[in-house]
Amino acid sequence: MIQLNLLPDVKIQFIKLRRLERLVVSIAVVVVAVAAIVLIILGGLVYGVQKSDLHGLNKNITKYESQIVNTPNLNKILTIQNQLAALPTLDERKPVVTRLFGYIQQLTPDDVTISSLSVSISPTVNSYQISGGTNNLISVNQLVDIYKFATYTTSSSSTPLNVFSNVVLTDYGLSQAGASYEISADFAPSIFSSAYSNVQINVPSEYSTRSRTQLPKVQLFNNQPTTSSNQ
Repeated sequence: MIQLNLLPDVKIQFIKLRRLERLVVSIAVVVVAVAAIVLIILGGLVYGVQKSDLHGLNKNITKYESQIVNTPNLNKILTIQNQLAALPTLDERKPVVTRLFGYIQQLTPDDVTISSLSVSISPTVNSYQISGGTNNLISVNQLVDIYKFATYTTSSSSTPLNVFSNVVLTDYGLSQAGASYEISADFAPSIFSSAYSNVQINVPSEYSTRSRTQLPKVQLFNNQPTTSSNQ
């Protein structure tokens, strides 16, 4: 069978161009559609998720900024110079613990010895624990009474105030060698305050302490005697 192509060459070229045109248009439509979908997705991310994230971050920034601004004495915390300037004030406020040895002399009867002494000084706790020995329980009771009734005056006030509070005889014992004692109490922090150049301890006159006796017969610090404990 013989086929004859009766179309002129120009017509054939035209048909091919039309087919190519339709193919290019189809590809362009697909590309535009894909680009539009991608653009919509990106727009959703930018105006939706990202905007929400930025809003949350701005909210957190405002929150933490408010916390920082409302911090008390923020400038003093952040400035090293201010911290250095606070050192002299802190040094002036430190307790004068060297006064303790003089206080012990004034508060301890001449026949009482000390085997253990613990003093705790802090802004919230000012405790005092002491233990030791003596000749008899009468001296133990005398020591407890001294702690209960001892007063002090300062360089700025002559009004007597109690040196100790909550004085408790926590333990005592008696043996042939003598008596032992343990006492706990809270002390007035002012007696160690550097704000007072002079603190005078006053013991009732009926008690004879080492500060009133020039040559006590018993050494102040001594090992605690072995006694039978009575609660």
